[in-house]
Amino acid sequence: MKSTKFGLGYEQNKSVKKQRLTILVLLTTLASLVAILLGMVLASSNKHRRFQANTETRSVLSFHYLGLRAVACRIRFTMRQWKAALKWYSSIVDGAWAGTA
Repeated sequence: MKSTKFGLGYEQNKSVKKQRLTILVLLTTLASLVAILLGMVLASSNKHRRFQANTETRSVLSFHYLGLRAVACRIRFTMRQWKAALKWYSSIVDGAWAGTA
């Protein structure tokens, strides 16, 4: 949800109704998940390097940030890149559920 500068701009919310806030939290959670997946696609397709200024050996930017940058720059991905990232994401989630992550 974060701030407008670094995320999805939750502070611009003016709602005071509980039901609207609940829906807003749900939508921002889903949008964050999509941003993370986009960031993983960006990283697995090795397109994330263009957003890193000073490091070449290790990633320093979050998947969420990378996903938001991918949307802003309208970066396109192939189906193979999507599948590779989803497989990677699935292995991370499976490892977390198994307690090995």
